[in-house]
Amino acid sequence: MVTQTLTTSKFGEYIKELRKERGLYQSDLATLINKSQTWINFLEQGTLKTMEVTTLVLMSKVLEVPVDDLLINLGLLEQKFGLLNVEPRLAKVLQLSLIHISEPTRLLSIA
Repeated sequence: MVTQTLTTSKFGEYIKELRKERGLYQSDLATLINKSQTWINFLEQGTLKTMEVTTLVLMSKVLEVPVDDLLINLGLLEQKFGLLNVEPRLAKVLQLSLIHISEPTRLLSIA
């Protein structure tokens, strides 16, 4: 598990903005990523503590944004001069999860 202090309220606001831009209600997004509306509410409020990597990848597809954008807004990825710097422990988790995307056990700590 990757543990790091992250700006979850900023991420929640970002997800809410993306969701609204696409004309989705919380319940719509929840259905599309196989989560509850309460889960989406917690995510948008910044009170959610963990997220499966597979959920993050699915959310990027549903909201039509690169995973990189989500990771930057989570504070796990830094962009400077067009280059991306990944926190080393996260890089390994992401590499493994993208290879084995069906494994629902990988979690990102977002608090």
